[in-house]
Amino acid sequence: PVFIEDGDDPQTSIEASNFKPVWDVLKALRAHDEILADELDQYRTNMAKNRPRSFGGIGGKVIFDISTTVGPEFSLALETVLVEASTASWEFWIGLLEKFKEREGHCNVIQTYKERDFNLGRWVRDMRRKKDFLAPLRVERLDALGFAWDPIISQWNMMFGKLNDYYQKYKSSLVPSRFDKSNPNSIGVWVNEQRERYRANKMSDTQIRQFEIFHDWRWSFDDWDEIFNSVQKLCVDRKCDISEISQKDIATSGQNLKNWLTSQRTNKKKKLLNSDKIIKLDSLPGWYDDEFDRWMINYKHVVEFAKVNNHTRVQRGKLNTWIKTQRKKREFLTEVQINLLEKIEFWSWDPIRDAWIKGIAELRVYQKKNKHLFVPERYITETDYALGHWVRKCRREYKLNKLKKERIRDLETFPDWVWEVLK
Repeated sequence: PVFIEDGDDPQTSIEASNFKPVWDVLKALRAHDEILADELDQYRTNMAKNRPRSFGGIGGKVIFDISTTVGPEFSLALETVLVEASTASWEFWIGLLEKFKEREGHCNVIQTYKERDFNLGRWVRDMRRKKDFLAPLRVERLDALGFAWDPIISQWNMMFGKLNDYYQKYKSSLVPSRFDKSNPNSIGVWVNEQRERYRANKMSDTQIRQFEIFHDWRWSFDDWDEIFNSVQKLCVDRKCDISEISQKDIATSGQNLKNWLTSQRTNKKKKLLNSDKIIKLDSLPGWYDDEFDRWMINYKHVVEFAKVNNHTRVQRGKLNTWIKTQRKKREFLTEVQINLLEKIEFWSWDPIRDAWIKGIAELRVYQKKNKHLFVPERYITETDYALGHWVRKCRREYKLNKLKKERIRDLETFPDWVWEVLK
């Protein structure tokens, strides 16, 4: 019998009891009953997987007749001790490996990996070392799981399979180096490593032949052209220049196109680009080598706009933003930049203030000519200035308390100025 006092640990109580005759009988039954042996082995495998367990026995041949006052903990403890005494620990470890395979999709367990504090990685290593001494049925069971007896070859085959998947999807084996770079098993990084192994004569003939089945495979590959083509295609598709490329624009390789363009300017300054690459970059719409070149591109756009429109009041868009930036950051501009801007016809550092001064000047001319300030609403000056509209706007803003005090003073300097006009 097994005596359990209140507060005792069930498993400790069982192990301390004289249950050896029970274990001996169970082992004898197992030796003559293959069905019972299979049930016990499967039960231990399931213990590794944390599968639900019954409280009344194991299968249909081992039944526990336990008082209900003892509780389910005793039944589970009895099952654990009974199964561990009548089965090999191998069943437990294979259960851990099966659980790992179900979750991860492979059996490539690193040596330091632990599953529920059990060093599964070390057990896998031991199985590889003991392959020649394992029972054939155990080898077959591991093979059925897809067990990697040589993890290096297994890993290589897995990565080559990913390369083949890439080839089937993109119709090319020239994987950019940055493709899926955040993935620990990045195919882009792996392919570059294989080219390095090839140059170091560390690749087998079989592996070389596997790569060369791809119609476009090259042992030397620079993804610069791949990224350049992405930039060029984006400009064509959007009908834009490179200034409109943003941080959101990513090449198929995963490369940020805006950052890539910046790095090309840096590389050009350091003379790290060959003449072919420089020619290609120069062909991109809006390409510039440094910030002043970029500034000059926008400057020329403003010059052309002023010639066509006879003003520099760009309503919206990037050019409008650029003009506003120059006005706000005048103190940071070079003398050359300031002089260039001031040479643009209709350029103004403060267009709002300049527009006000223009209105006052036109009003003064009108008063001198007509001896009064009762400007008709639709009156246009000889210089094609809508003075009537401007005067009406001033009076309306004054009435709504929206006219600045200094502007009120400017208008009230005219002796004949009135805010209310009788109709």
